[in-house]
Amino acid sequence: MTMFEELFALATSATLTMVLSADEKTGRMTINVIPKPKKDVDEAALTKALSLTATPAEFDAGFVDVLKGYREVRQSLAEQAEATQEVLQAAKVASAKRA
Repeated sequence: MTMFEELFALATSATLTMVLSADEKTGRMTINVIPKPKKDVDEAALTKALSLTATPAEFDAGFVDVLKGYREVRQSLAEQAEATQEVLQAAKVASAKRA
């Protein structure tokens, strides 16, 4: 996928803020991708920002792969959080029936 295709895929589950800064002296830049989940999610890991510092050439070579990995991990965490919520809800219903 291209960079914008990866950003689009990531943005389907979270509103993204991107902050870029450059350091002229070192020739490096920092990119922060900050997600804000679209749903009310209690999983703090889903709000963890991706923060990278590298040269522009390094970003050209690997940024898309890093975005893909970040998106896949977020997706897995969201799935785990959702499964946990389902189990807890089922336990709550079962407990209410016993009471």
